[in-house]
Amino acid sequence: MSHRRDRAAEEIRRELSNLLFAGLPKGETPSVFLDRVEIAPDLSTARVFVSPSIPGQPYVEKELVAPLQEAELWLRQQLFKRMRIRRVPRMKFCIDKGKEHAKRIEHLLDEVKKRGGMGVLLFAMLWLPGLQGAEVQRYETSATIMGSEFRVALYGTERKRLAVVADAALEEARKVDRLLSDYLAESELSRVNREAASVPVAVSAEFFDVLERCLEYSRLSEGAFDPTVGRLMKTWGFYKGKGALPNRFSIWWTLRSVGYSHLSLDAQKRTVSFGRSGLELDPGGFGKGYAVERMIALLRAQGIDSAMVSGGASTLYGMGAPPDEPQGWRTEIRDPKARDRIVETVYLRDESLSTSGSYEKFFTVDGVVYSHIMDPRTGMPAKGALAVSVVAPSAFDTEVWSTALFVNGKSWAAGNVPDGLRVLFCGEGAECGWLE
Repeated sequence: MSHRRDRAAEEIRRELSNLLFAGLPKGETPSVFLDRVEIAPDLSTARVFVSPSIPGQPYVEKELVAPLQEAELWLRQQLFKRMRIRRVPRMKFCIDKGKEHAKRIEHLLDEVKKRGGMGVLLFAMLWLPGLQGAEVQRYETSATIMGSEFRVALYGTERKRLAVVADAALEEARKVDRLLSDYLAESELSRVNREAASVPVAVSAEFFDVLERCLEYSRLSEGAFDPTVGRLMKTWGFYKGKGALPNRFSIWWTLRSVGYSHLSLDAQKRTVSFGRSGLELDPGGFGKGYAVERMIALLRAQGIDSAMVSGGASTLYGMGAPPDEPQGWRTEIRDPKARDRIVETVYLRDESLSTSGSYEKFFTVDGVVYSHIMDPRTGMPAKGALAVSVVAPSAFDTEVWSTALFVNGKSWAAGNVPDGLRVLFCGEGAECGWLE
């Protein structure tokens, strides 16, 4: 029973952290970290221990926890929806005094060092054992978002804080999904897909900025990357499916509803318009990269300096370096023809790696392999490559360019790779190699 209670407490802590990071009903964002949850043996109540998000800042306990206690009923309702459990315990929010005590001891030791010399310092350390410095720990968690497994691995000295920050990073990916998903009817992207062919659609600054970046990628790649391939992916059966061979007329007809030149952005009014009916945005070539980029920005803002974030198996970002590997986060690139063989090892230090491969989603008809990576200009799966891996400082860049370079092929890539990108090209009939 104790094990079940501990597991439920940890799940409540994780979901509460996500809720608090997103904000309370009145718009407040509490200035606290959620440290731990303790559930009573009869499961009726739970004590939720929090600590100030800014260490050392003076506070009044009642004022710090008051917004949380006022929102207690709403929080319990949200937990019930998220966790699907029969009963959510009543919650009492309080300051984590144990954590506060540790901070006071740290402050005492600092003062001892300044004032008392080594003799007094030795005396303090004899009486306060175990405080010679916190050990660096690794914390790792994951969640299914955008139909893929997003993972976060962090290093730091406070495990509970690492858990809070990691959960917040995953919540950031969920926010991006709610913005860009073509599966969620209420997302901003879905609303644009429904309405932009009829009227200009006013959008958020974030969504507008994402589309501006997408159009720039489309121009630089000469149309190899195109965010308007939604209808094409459906024609080929890769939307919610494994793919099926369409007839030539269907492909020709679909191409009338594909093309970034039909996507218009009005920066002054911040609106999006489609010049063709049937045009549909598809986030498959940029959504996970953008989500990883946002997660990394959040981790940096929270003071994390060593982390690995992955959006599925295709896009990774290594921030800083693990304690035992100063070169960076070791990442292996596998041979697309023999997935058990490693062709390159890359150390990511404040860099992202994305790989696009024909082995990810495909189907075969009469011995011909048809991949999910489409050439938006022809309406057909791209040919000539098995996999393309791109390393760059931006996860948005690496995801987009791994697709665009796959579509355009090695000859085009050799003369048009943007500055700051490293590209590993695996052709259909050749070994993998870095482009110079």
